[in-house]
Amino acid sequence: MSYSNNKLTRYQKEAVAIISLGTFLEYFDLMIYVHMSVLLNDLFFPKTDPTVAKLIGATAFCLTYVLRPVAGIVIGRIGDIVGRKFTIIITTSIMAISCLIMATLPTYAEVGIYATLGVMLCRMLQGFSSMGELMGAQLYLTEILKPAHRSVASGIAVFGARIGEFAALGVASFALSMNYNWRLAFWIGAVIAFVGFFARIRLRETPEFTNYQQRMKNKGLSDELSYEIKDKHSEKTDKKTLLAFAFTEFHIPMCFYITYIFLGNFMKENLGMSSIQVINHNLKISIILAICVLVIALLSRKIHPIKIAIVTALFFSISLPFIPYWLNNITTPLMVFYLQIVIYSFGLSTCGTLDAIQYKYFPVQKRFQSIAITFGIANPLSFAIVSFGLIPLVSYLGSYALWVILIPAVIGYWWAINYYKKLEIKTGRYHDYPNEDFPHKDTAGKMEDNEYENLEDEYEAFSHRCEYSTNLMNKLDEFSKEDNVKLNMKLIGKAITFAKKWHGTQMRKTGDHPFYWHPLKVAEMVAERYCKTDVIVAAILHDVVEDSECTVELIESEFNVRIAQIVDRLTNKIFENGKRIKLTLEETLNRLQEVEDMEALLIKQMDRVHNLETIEGLKPDKQKKMADESNNYFVKLIAIIGDKLGIHGKVNLENKMFQYCGDVLKKKINKD
Repeated sequence: MSYSNNKLTRYQKEAVAIISLGTFLEYFDLMIYVHMSVLLNDLFFPKTDPTVAKLIGATAFCLTYVLRPVAGIVIGRIGDIVGRKFTIIITTSIMAISCLIMATLPTYAEVGIYATLGVMLCRMLQGFSSMGELMGAQLYLTEILKPAHRSVASGIAVFGARIGEFAALGVASFALSMNYNWRLAFWIGAVIAFVGFFARIRLRETPEFTNYQQRMKNKGLSDELSYEIKDKHSEKTDKKTLLAFAFTEFHIPMCFYITYIFLGNFMKENLGMSSIQVINHNLKISIILAICVLVIALLSRKIHPIKIAIVTALFFSISLPFIPYWLNNITTPLMVFYLQIVIYSFGLSTCGTLDAIQYKYFPVQKRFQSIAITFGIANPLSFAIVSFGLIPLVSYLGSYALWVILIPAVIGYWWAINYYKKLEIKTGRYHDYPNEDFPHKDTAGKMEDNEYENLEDEYEAFSHRCEYSTNLMNKLDEFSKEDNVKLNMKLIGKAITFAKKWHGTQMRKTGDHPFYWHPLKVAEMVAERYCKTDVIVAAILHDVVEDSECTVELIESEFNVRIAQIVDRLTNKIFENGKRIKLTLEETLNRLQEVEDMEALLIKQMDRVHNLETIEGLKPDKQKKMADESNNYFVKLIAIIGDKLGIHGKVNLENKMFQYCGDVLKKKINKD
């Protein structure tokens, strides 16, 4: 059934809390060193001239992210094979161990270069761990939650990370101001990381990943057939979608580095602030930014994340031309404070809520690896560009160096946002957000009697209730109550009469049912999974143009444009250059996929399932042909259609089709 209950279950609420707590703990550990780097770089790195010291500091900072491309491959692969839950438990464990090592590591004064190497190794491990942490957490929430809750929960997970950064700053400030040993901060980090580890053990694997694993097992089929079918059906990741995702992540490291590191050094060098003063100043910034993330997360409950992203990015784009002038005229920490808010506003344009929208555009079998590798490349590349690039650029261009760094990121981001906006509009989710249950509004659900004409007298003989129509209407009444959906039963009744008239005396090839029984059964199968008037009506009418003299224009005049559009797209006979051409099955499916009409594809899918259920009425060679076609073209569409339309029961439907195809193909293999 389609999603109708919009309330979170107890487990879902608990999962959001555990995941958010985990991101808090993970980013607390990750950011302790970053915010204490003004002190720790002096303890773990050799003393040298200021320029080299900056390069060493930049190197230490970037080492946190240098393993992220590798982590994207490794962690992403684990996440797609073993599971989302197991992956985020692994990342928490790595973070806890590396934090424990940092707490006991000797300084440069004690062991020399070995201290430097030890710090670098720990930072690399922490970067490796954090790679899968927030990505895995957001992906987990995206896959266990229903539409409208995904973006909110993902934003709350990011809020947990921001609070972790704030807590790291707070602990660093407290430890330094009270003259406590700096190691105390890392001991605290190690302890809370282990707390996060035990909390996450309670999580269950996501239903979407579990369903995928079950699909890959192909129950009821031999291993030979299982691999024959699986190898042909692996949904590809769109490269343009990957690039757009990279651009939405590319700017965040730049905003972070400029806000905390670049302007932190600026305050020390130009305003004469001490390390502890810079940390306390940044502590205030982290509070404001964490609150902003939470506000944006809550707003995404009602406002599409892309709209929020557009507003925040627009604010930053308008401010960008004035940033160099602003920086050149700073005289107080308060002026730096406002500048930091403006710069990081660009980073807030994503802040987790947009990620939940993006993740759904990646196929489930490659989702974790796709986003992890893309993020793992974009993130460290961005950090490397901003940390190393600003050093020579500032020497030559002064504050205008920020334009060189930020303008390309802004351009790429605007392209990516518009790309995802078009995808959301095309799927119908953008304007109807947060109601993503139906990518299209029910164009026939609320049609009044005066909005469509009654059928002519010639249809009167076909208007009586029969066994098949009575059964369908009873089923529709049952489905509509289960889904709490109001169907236009009068229009559906009209469609039944219309189909009966145009199919006339046609019989199924089995000879035991009139032909119109087939479209009524298809409509029932569609409604069971996707209860919507115009799609049900289109399912009832899906064969009338193809198998009779009925026209699409007549359907449009008697019903509506959307219903006629679906029927037209399902018809395998088209006019081209004045000639009537019959499309192959592959051409018909490609045509539907090109326009991304998932509702029409769902009808086509149910049409094929019912044909497979009644396949015994065909000759053996026809049966084999249908099984081969289903194996080659239909099986891979089930998960895609289900994901796009929010349909439950994808696994059962897929297993059923595997079984139907398998029964026929086994006969073929045995005969060969």
